[in-house]
Amino acid sequence: LVNCFRVVPYAATQFASYDKYKHIFEEMNGGELTLPFRLLAGSMAGATATSITHPLDTVRLRLSVQPELNGFSGAVSSVWKEGGARTFYKGYGATILSLGPFIAINFATFDQFKHVVYTRYPSLESSTITTLGLGASAGLFAQTICFPLDTIRRRMQLPGKTYSSVSNAFATVARDEGIRGFYKGIGPNALKVLPNNAIRFMVYDHLKSYFQHQGHRK
Repeated sequence: LVNCFRVVPYAATQFASYDKYKHIFEEMNGGELTLPFRLLAGSMAGATATSITHPLDTVRLRLSVQPELNGFSGAVSSVWKEGGARTFYKGYGATILSLGPFIAINFATFDQFKHVVYTRYPSLESSTITTLGLGASAGLFAQTICFPLDTIRRRMQLPGKTYSSVSNAFATVARDEGIRGFYKGIGPNALKVLPNNAIRFMVYDHLKSYFQHQGHRK
């Protein structure tokens, strides 16, 4: 339930701000949106959405790893007692470093996949299956590149960890667990990312097309 409360503003802010940033960069660049600008728009969208919803993400993580907590209010109380309001933003720097690149690569890759596939095969543009496949592929590609950053993000949000900084967390994991430590859980995470990313982009594309069509009709 906490994750649902987090996902609604997170996804809404992420997609809306990505389109807004793309529009700004298009105007700055004479109507052309290059890959570096797409990546920049994606990273800025990730930072915007994360800044708004990070406290909810911290509470969600605590509920998933501390079953003794008494629901949402118990998790909020536990986080507050640990260090006040600042604790809700524990791991914020690592989250920005993790989700910024992931969202940047995810959005830019999806846009690039669409451009390549739909240019070569225009008939596929209205295909739901194609959109699902492109979304899943973009998510898998972005996750593979960015998973070590996500590992550090989650480690820094956990209670009882004493990492002094992002660099310290990287050094500690590398020293104690080796390179494999950065990729623990990548398989289960891929099982989540593939359908999640596929459905998100498919629904977003269909809703965007629908509302644009309604706007033109008016």
